[in-house]
Amino acid sequence: MKSGGVRVAHTSEGAVGKRRADQGFLSGKLRGWTKDFRKKFAPWIKLYKKINGFGYSVLRNPLLQANTPQILAWTLYLRALSSYQAALLLAERGLDAECKTVLRSLAEAAFALGAIEKDHGFATRLLKSNEYEELQWMKKWNEVNREQHEALQQKIAFLAARVSKKHKLGVRQIADSAGMLNVYHVQYSSLCMFGHPTPHSLALRMRRDEQTIETNLHPTADQAHDNLRLGMMFQILAIKSLLNICQLPNPKRLIDLHEQFSDLMSTLPIFDLKISAMLKQRGSLTIVKHGDVSRPRDEAVG
Repeated sequence: MKSGGVRVAHTSEGAVGKRRADQGFLSGKLRGWTKDFRKKFAPWIKLYKKINGFGYSVLRNPLLQANTPQILAWTLYLRALSSYQAALLLAERGLDAECKTVLRSLAEAAFALGAIEKDHGFATRLLKSNEYEELQWMKKWNEVNREQHEALQQKIAFLAARVSKKHKLGVRQIADSAGMLNVYHVQYSSLCMFGHPTPHSLALRMRRDEQTIETNLHPTADQAHDNLRLGMMFQILAIKSLLNICQLPNPKRLIDLHEQFSDLMSTLPIFDLKISAMLKQRGSLTIVKHGDVSRPRDEAVG
């Protein structure tokens, strides 16, 4: 096919006659690529899974007489943990852009946890914002339904009496409340370019010279260091916030994992360390336990 005088062609590794249903990222050949990926990034994946294991161990601590901020933080943390796991599954299959889309969700959960950590009252603001978003969705649904659903009318009236536009919170506001505005501007905004089908993200599937544009659906690890780094960074911050909000034990283990992460980060080229300056604004990795503060550590975890 030609577009503007340039030839556009798609490349495929599938053999002639091979079932198309099994091509691309559903191909059995991907198992070999994943095996090589795990070998190449073994130190990163090992630490990634250590953090995941500790993240799960946190859930063994029951919350007795939990308050609203703690309950919301607990459920936000579950979202963070599942997004963290999903990011590795996608990275191991060479789905770089899709991995960044999931990392965006992890970042949003970490922002919300950080905001509640700084101010437990922020949990109420998050819940109010959620009600406002539900109200807007129901109003649109009501328009499509031509106001014929009585139960929907009642729900809209109920929410309209409780919330208004002033209760709306954007991701930027949440990140700012968490003290992570610079992380929002640099890292989160970059992830958003992959969360949407922007030309920036679509370019990952293209190679071009003067005469030809070649597209592909091949696995790639071009962004693997960046993806694994961001996943661990946001998950460490999410765990830290949950420990502080719910006053859970095991702060020393998190500090140890943070040190291992910092050591691993030092092996990357300096360009990959650009997030470090962004995170330094949050000060130290402080974990509060029953009113006591553990020994501070540098929180430049990226």
